[in-house]
Amino acid sequence: VMRAMVLLLLLFVSSTQAATKVVTGSIDRILTDGRLYGGCMVLAPTTQPLSAYGLDCRNNFFTFDCRNDAGQPGGRAQAELNLQQAQLAMALDATIQLTVTDEVTINGNCYASRVVVFAPDN
Repeated sequence: VMRAMVLLLLLFVSSTQAATKVVTGSIDRILTDGRLYGGCMVLAPTTQPLSAYGLDCRNNFFTFDCRNDAGQPGGRAQAELNLQQAQLAMALDATIQLTVTDEVTINGNCYASRVVVFAPDN
């Protein structure tokens, strides 16, 4: 009985741990706001469901935290760079990779700390 309880406890603890993963997709929408969503966010449909990456995000809207509400490394400067990269990717219809964590959320949306833009296919 004790062994079963320990296994159940370990299963519960491991299933609630935060994840940081690299996801691949595109930028479909960019949003800026003076009060909500950390100031800026993107809608980035991914090639796989977020659960397949092991992320517990409610949807494919990701915040860059342009207002630095969550106090992430790089602060507003890094967020603005990420936003610029997202704008470039959307304008070029380019594939992107986002580094996303479900440990940090703003208004229920997961935080993306990094944006990689790939050259569009010719």
